[in-house]
Formats: sequence, C-alpha cells, structure tokens
Amino acid sequence: SEALTKREIEILKNLSTGKPISAIGSSLHVSQNTMKTHLRNIYRKLEVSGRTEAVVKGQKLLLV
Repeated sequence: SEALTKREIEILKNLSTGKPISAIGSSLHVSQNTMKTHLRNIYRKLEVSGRTEAVVKGQKLLLV
C-alpha cells in the first residue's frame, strides 16, 4: 500500500487524541476541506473505513 505523507501521519497522531476534526484542523492550520481530503487519503491508504480503524491500524504499523 501507499505510504502516508508526513502531514497525514501528523493528522493520524492527532486523531488518536480523540479531538474533534475541526479542532485538529485548527491546531494544524488546515481548512475543513483540506482535512476531509487528508482523512480520505489516510483511510484509503490504510484500507480502513473510519477514524477508529485508522488509529488502530496506525498503532499496529507503529505510526502513532
């Protein structure tokens, strides 16, 4: 599968904190639409269907 970018890994780490996506976007100075794009890419690359699965898979792959 495709590797995650540094930014996608940064977002994945923030997902594991349980913060709302809007708060993660604000703290990383990323718009809501850009966050949606990053999340779509993360889910596609990790072959998961949501935030919880992405965090679990990220932990298994030692990204988080």
